[in-house]
Amino acid sequence: MTKPAPKILIIEWFDPHEEGDTWEEFKIGEDKAVVACTVGTLLEETDVHYLLAFNRAEDGTYMRKGFIPKSHIRRVKELKYPWKHIGSPLTKVRKKKEIIDGT
Repeated sequence: MTKPAPKILIIEWFDPHEEGDTWEEFKIGEDKAVVACTVGTLLEETDVHYLLAFNRAEDGTYMRKGFIPKSHIRRVKELKYPWKHIGSPLTKVRKKKEIIDGT
């Protein structure tokens, strides 16, 4: 049984998060928001937010997660996952390039 391919998203969004632990409402025209670009595996999508993981292990565990409010998003693009699943066998064996020292 093969594992399903994860959804990989690129999200461009306004990050108005200042120092501290609180989010500020993003308002068009304010210059305190910074445009950010985040890439990760989609863990959860609700009407309010995306939750992405930046690293995923073969056993399915996720490390380092990012929370992005949908109200702050400029655009979202889904990437096609290039392999069957994480940890699947390589399709081609890469040959090591032989280095010859001419001295």
